[in-house]
Amino acid sequence: MAQSLKRDGVAWIFAFEQGKPRLEADKTFYDVIVGRRLAHPGYWQMREHIQATSAKTQKDEESKIRMIKKAPHRRIDLGVAASMGVERCLFLNL
Repeated sequence: MAQSLKRDGVAWIFAFEQGKPRLEADKTFYDVIVGRRLAHPGYWQMREHIQATSAKTQKDEESKIRMIKKAPHRRIDLGVAASMGVERCLFLNL
C-alpha cells in the first residue's frame, strides 16, 4: 500500500533505517517524553505498547537507546512508529 501511495504521489514516504537512525529516534523520543513535550489523547493501545517497551542502551554510548520488547509476546509497534514520527516532526521543525 505504501508503495502505491508513494508512486501515485499521494504520500511522502521514505525508508527509515533500523540501525543508527532508529537509535537516535528512540533516544529523541525518550527525551521528548521525559521533557514533557509530548502528549496523546489517552489511547489505550498506545499506552499498552509503550508500557510493553524496555530500553536497551549501547555499551559504547549510553546516549543511544533502543526500544525493545519486555516480553516476546508483547507488541511495541505503536511506540516504534511514534518514535520515528517524533524524530521526523522535529527534523522538519513541525
